[in-house]
Amino acid sequence: MLPYRHGREAAAVVLGRARRAREVPTAQLLLVPGLAFLALVFAGPLLLLLSRSVLDPNFTLRHYEHVFAVPEYLHVLGVTFEIAAITTALSLILGYPVAYVMARTSEGWRTLMLAVLLLPIWTNVLVRIISRTEATATQMTSTAERASVERQSS
Repeated sequence: MLPYRHGREAAAVVLGRARRAREVPTAQLLLVPGLAFLALVFAGPLLLLLSRSVLDPNFTLRHYEHVFAVPEYLHVLGVTFEIAAITTALSLILGYPVAYVMARTSEGWRTLMLAVLLLPIWTNVLVRIISRTEATATQMTSTAERASVERQSS
């Protein structure tokens, strides 16, 4: 049990809590630039698309009526929501146990598990880098061969 504090010691504790309480809004202000960027990059185009879908040039719901009137669009919409529901369920079913195990294991195993989980995400990037490297190397080789041929012919 903590001893009861008197006088200056109690005042220091109260002032320390007050300082920490004032620091929280300052830390929250650091979120503003990032949230503004996200709003601009994600919400901006979404709102622009929504406004264009209902303003043609006056307010209309004609585009939405067309989507719900054509059976092919409804089928695609149904398949999309079905895939989204299955993906969400599988992510929850598989994600929570993996996260639990990762939280309970040692640092070395956690790092290995994280690498195994992130490897498929980075595969696309690695393939692009390798293909660009190969394309650049081929291009540089053909340029060097042409220069060599030009030197020999002159």
